[in-house]
Amino acid sequence: MKLFFDFWENNQKTRFLVVGVWNTLFGYTFFVVLYGFFGNMENYLVISVISHFVAVSQAFVWHKYIVFRSTGKIAREFLKFNLSYSAAFIIGIALLFFFVDKLDFHPVIGQGFTIFSVTVLTYFVHKNFSFRQGDSNTGK
Repeated sequence: MKLFFDFWENNQKTRFLVVGVWNTLFGYTFFVVLYGFFGNMENYLVISVISHFVAVSQAFVWHKYIVFRSTGKIAREFLKFNLSYSAAFIIGIALLFFFVDKLDFHPVIGQGFTIFSVTVLTYFVHKNFSFRQGDSNTGK
């Protein structure tokens, strides 16, 4: 057990992976639930936008405190985190549209493929921009 905790404590990529799995499950589940309730009344892309903002807000907390253990200013990091996710969001919306409208996937299946397509990108962006150590530890 100590080996696991030492590995967890000293391995940011492992923490990112575990938190990423949680965030992916949360975001995907939230999309599926919204689509289940509103899919007949609202476009799947609108549902994706709503679920994105909820998922990103909860993901920020996990990334800040668990993955990167940042001590930087919350407002600044939240803004940078959201800017970082903007690129992923744009890529995600484009991929979702491609999967659903061009490849004729069901929106729930298309969203699943989309989520996994942008995961690696977000690690590097958050590590090097959102929670960059030089910014986080100095509080600047």
